[in-house]
Amino acid sequence: MTDHEARLAFKRRVWNTLLLFGAHQSEKDAFMANWPRCTEFRFQGEFGFGGKVWAPRTDYGFVKVTMYGEDSTSTRKARLEELNGLLATIPVPEGIRGML
Repeated sequence: MTDHEARLAFKRRVWNTLLLFGAHQSEKDAFMANWPRCTEFRFQGEFGFGGKVWAPRTDYGFVKVTMYGEDSTSTRKARLEELNGLLATIPVPEGIRGML
């Protein structure tokens, strides 16, 4: 698999995981075109307006989702933990980790 193919496969796995948590299919093209070059992507989903997916960086090296504190409920916190657990299982291609 080429580096480009690995990056596309990685982005698809992240996107498909976000869909399980309420991401809107209509945002897929914007996500695929801009993330992770744009280090955060507001997908909202189950996490309110502040639901963002963050690209892996050299200081933490994995994908994570956050939400605004004012949108936080016990249900959303549990779902956020579940989502971040799933995202943590997706291997990050070396070319993506090194670019941020």
